[in-house]
Amino acid sequence: PAQKPRWLLSAFLQMSERQPERLLSIASKLFSPDRIRLVSVEPRFAFEWQHRLAMVTALSSFFDPTPKKSAMANSQTKDQARRLILKTLIEDPSLLVRDGAVEAIRRIFRMQPGESRGWHDSLEKAFLDPKNLVEGEGLFIRETILTAMHEGALRPSTKLSRVASNDKNAQVRELLKAWKTQAYDN
Repeated sequence: PAQKPRWLLSAFLQMSERQPERLLSIASKLFSPDRIRLVSVEPRFAFEWQHRLAMVTALSSFFDPTPKKSAMANSQTKDQARRLILKTLIEDPSLLVRDGAVEAIRRIFRMQPGESRGWHDSLEKAFLDPKNLVEGEGLFIRETILTAMHEGALRPSTKLSRVASNDKNAQVRELLKAWKTQAYDN
């Protein structure tokens, strides 16, 4: 039987400060298509979603604006981290890891508000993805996405608004009301 792994977030966060290239290398392997395929068929990797969740959280630390952290994260490092977070948001087989990617994006918005516009299309794509919906009811990731979009001052498209207003998840419909203010009116 698969053994539950230890939580690696603190190790990944330390690595993001001291060895960012190593962290990105590990992340690339962890999120590689071959590895993702393997976790779907090998019972010994049943808990590996926890490593991917910890990793996506650690990748968001590259956007920390404090002098100590920002010195370690150059634009290339941020670009690699951004690509991995986006890939996770759309492609990861685990709902918890995809939701963790949205939480990482929310964290980035708090640290670097100017980053928000660059994430808009990917957040919309994830919201509309059929794997985040069961029989017309949006899963909790849809709630997290709308919360992230609101925090990032990102207006949902007409299509997303229409889809959200028809969602069977009452919380998704309720969150859509956040844009019904003068701040978002034309």
